[in-house]
Amino acid sequence: MRLISRWQNSAGERVRIALNLKGIAYHYVPVSSLEPGEYRRLNPQGLLPALDIGGHFVPQSSAILAYIEETYPDPSFCPRIPRCAPRREVLPPISLRRCTL
Repeated sequence: MRLISRWQNSAGERVRIALNLKGIAYHYVPVSSLEPGEYRRLNPQGLLPALDIGGHFVPQSSAILAYIEETYPDPSFCPRIPRCAPRREVLPPISLRRCTL
């Protein structure tokens, strides 16, 4: 798993924090280390960050966070108590069929 971003990107930092909180192994790839035009080829939107999962890309931090929460549910980003259930909807529902996976 590779996270492609840049250190000045706050959305990329949120994803890095989430990956670290869940203990998920990943490689950080600065977008500046890629060949010119390579990132646009991998992610035509060109927005940062993007998560590369074995050659399949999930762009945008909200989609990445939702993917992480679905795929690695423990520890959860949100408490599993009924009073907090509406807060889980802050992360948009996501299906891998709607991603570029």
